[in-house]
Amino acid sequence: MSRLALQSSLLCLAALSGASEARAQLIHRWSFDGTGTTAFDSVGGAHGALMGGATLTGTGALTFDGVDDYVALPSGIGSAYETQTFEIWFDWAGGGSNIRIIDFGDNNGTAGLTYLILTPRASNGNAAAYIQTTLGGGSKKVWANSPASSTGTTHLALVYDSPNDEMRIYFDGTYQSSVTLAENLSQLNDVNCWIGRSNWSTDPYYRGSVTELRVFNYDLSTAEIAASYAAGPDSIGTIGISYCQPAAANLTGFAATLGANGSASVANNDLVLQAAHVPQHSFAIFLTSRTQGFHLNPSGGPGYLCLAGGIGRYVGPGQIQNAGAAEQVSLAIDLTDHPTPNGLVSVMPGETWNFQLWYRDAVGGVATSNFSDALEVTFQ
Repeated sequence: MSRLALQSSLLCLAALSGASEARAQLIHRWSFDGTGTTAFDSVGGAHGALMGGATLTGTGALTFDGVDDYVALPSGIGSAYETQTFEIWFDWAGGGSNIRIIDFGDNNGTAGLTYLILTPRASNGNAAAYIQTTLGGGSKKVWANSPASSTGTTHLALVYDSPNDEMRIYFDGTYQSSVTLAENLSQLNDVNCWIGRSNWSTDPYYRGSVTELRVFNYDLSTAEIAASYAAGPDSIGTIGISYCQPAAANLTGFAATLGANGSASVANNDLVLQAAHVPQHSFAIFLTSRTQGFHLNPSGGPGYLCLAGGIGRYVGPGQIQNAGAAEQVSLAIDLTDHPTPNGLVSVMPGETWNFQLWYRDAVGGVATSNFSDALEVTFQ
């Protein structure tokens, strides 16, 4: 198939867009892109409401004034799964102890009852996480070895590993401490899932900014957390090797970036492709090939096609994407139904496949198309 024919077929297929099916791995992602009064969850659809004067900057951050700003996420996020990982990047502007980055739980009007908390500085002076699932049962705590930075970005990750009855905390990608516990996250009565506000009425509000919050429904390993920290908040995957970077900028002012989460194991069959900085409400299609390539400005568009050979397209039911207001798309791929020009195949262990996102864009008010960077994944 010629590049022109490929481009034309992509444009036609975009009109057939349907809803994508989410597979449980990375289950929530708030990147705080755009402006307005909604914090969009590009993966799980659990959009949050900005309260007080919390402000989206338009450059991928959410700011809090420390007076009355917070984000109200939908209830039940903390209790949805017994094993979860919570990961956040933030710039704290300093303040007292027990300020909340997140507080998922309930209260009696003045004090928290059940809760899951991340704080940049606990009463002992260091960043920490607390959990209490039974009223009066006492909280379990894990501490980092230092407080969050008040002059730069801090990355915290909290792993709640139910099968091993353990909670672990990581600071800037490095393991800090753990605690053994018998509590289950499903026991939280998390009717209040707040960013920047405490369930205790006397605790101060958070002051600073938050760049990224992610929730996984499994326990990320120490290596995965270190890789995620190293990649930074704008990288949305811990699987594979990115290439063909940077991609061409688009209407968002950024280049679309592609990543993958889940597993490269064929037996697990749980790989999820995700792309960020895709123009709002643009149609998009994930592409795949065994062969890498580089074709500059295919069919006159501003981007680069970084695949060659037989290129497959994810255009089955529910696979064509729309970036929506969140400027992001994701697709859980089925490794037993992997598209090629000659039909569907099963991915085998040891095979390397490459992925890229094609999407609608515009230059100078004229409709065109563009591409993300590309991703190489070797399956196991």
